[in-house]
Amino acid sequence: MTNTEQLLSEIDEELDGAPTEVQLAADLDQVKALVAARDLALKAACEAEDTATRYRFELETLRRHETELRESYIQARDTVADLDPPTGSSASLHDDWTDLKRWAKSTIPDVENNRAGEAENLRRRTEERAAIRQAVEKLCRPHIKGNIAPDPRVPIAQAESRARSDLEQARARRAELDAIRAKVTGLGSEGEVARELGRLLHTNRFERWLMEEAMVDLAGTATERLYELSGGQYSLIARKAELSIQDHRNADEVRDTRTLSGGETFLASLSLALALADNVAEFAQDGSPQLGSIFLDEGFGTLDPETLDVVASAIEELGSTGRMVGIITHIRDLADRMPVRFEVVKNATSSTVERVEV
Repeated sequence: MTNTEQLLSEIDEELDGAPTEVQLAADLDQVKALVAARDLALKAACEAEDTATRYRFELETLRRHETELRESYIQARDTVADLDPPTGSSASLHDDWTDLKRWAKSTIPDVENNRAGEAENLRRRTEERAAIRQAVEKLCRPHIKGNIAPDPRVPIAQAESRARSDLEQARARRAELDAIRAKVTGLGSEGEVARELGRLLHTNRFERWLMEEAMVDLAGTATERLYELSGGQYSLIARKAELSIQDHRNADEVRDTRTLSGGETFLASLSLALALADNVAEFAQDGSPQLGSIFLDEGFGTLDPETLDVVASAIEELGSTGRMVGIITHIRDLADRMPVRFEVVKNATSSTVERVEV
């Protein structure tokens, strides 16, 4: 053997088992698709962080507004401090306004009744005073020169007018308090929404939410294939980031995926792999490389002949849609069903690859 032949033999041995150009191109396309998906996720995360910052600013504004409303409440309460209103010690401004309004509804009738009673007493006393004054004037007029003192009812009438004006102002203030209370209720609801958004858009929780939503979408796509591959027995259920199996032949029992047999586990894994391939293709941007191929490596040996036939039919149907499906297997029945295959034959010193088309 010449040196050149020896060198070529060594190169053949080194290249034995190396991936083909087609495989490398497929791997490169998949990497590009994953990079594009990662860039989309990073962009979404940045946008979410900006949104969270905006909501945190709005929440701070609402808190300042709440402080101003708390001061308004204190001022309103102090205007009726003589009537012993509620102390307003609750941490909730809405509850304090509610307590003050409830107190006002229960107190104002008593105040008005007392005012009416005092007005009646004042009227009687005024009449009595007027009668006494007339009697005194009648007795004293012959002995008094000049004008008699002014009628004392005039300052009393003025005081009553001022009291009525104060009552009208109190009623107007109560209407203002009711309007502020309604506004505080609305702001409280907005604050709850802002706090909930801030909680959900927090960095670690937002990523967890994305993962949970992705898992739900993936399980929804995969369960259709698993239901078909398992003959209508199994479905996948996503609960947050966890997957469970629903057994339709056992009263729809929901159980852990670890309870599946080896063949059933392979069917579930195959369904998830196919669903992931579909979702990656759907989420790709316009003009981005598509995930046009998928490779399945072994696992078929755990299937019984009937299930193997169902899986092979599903793979053939997937290939008919234009996607390239590669299968690595040692099962002859499955290999014979592939329209194009590459058979590896080992000899004593090396291996050969032969292309076979059906």
